[in-house]
Amino acid sequence: MCITIGVPNLVLASAGRTDANGCHTEKATGNYHCHEKPPIKEARTTARVSAPSVAKTVSKDYNCSDFTTHKDAQDMFELQGGVSNDVYRLDADKDGIACEELQ
Repeated sequence: MCITIGVPNLVLASAGRTDANGCHTEKATGNYHCHEKPPIKEARTTARVSAPSVAKTVSKDYNCSDFTTHKDAQDMFELQGGVSNDVYRLDADKDGIACEELQ
């Protein structure tokens, strides 16, 4: 006489560790399988930030006589905010043109 006992949906648990892919070989069956995808590791990077050649802060009181060209004076004037923020008073008549005597 032979008795057959069926066990539906038998799930074998494993206590083994997974490899880098999140997979392992099941000891009971010898089957290699995966449980889940491994987490994606974010790369850490560091970046060096260099300071601008001309800071947007008042560290020196520039006058028109400090510039050799109108372009240099105008660039500084615009860098600092132009007419709305003429921290060095390079545009005396507030027409948007710095150090007009250098033109």
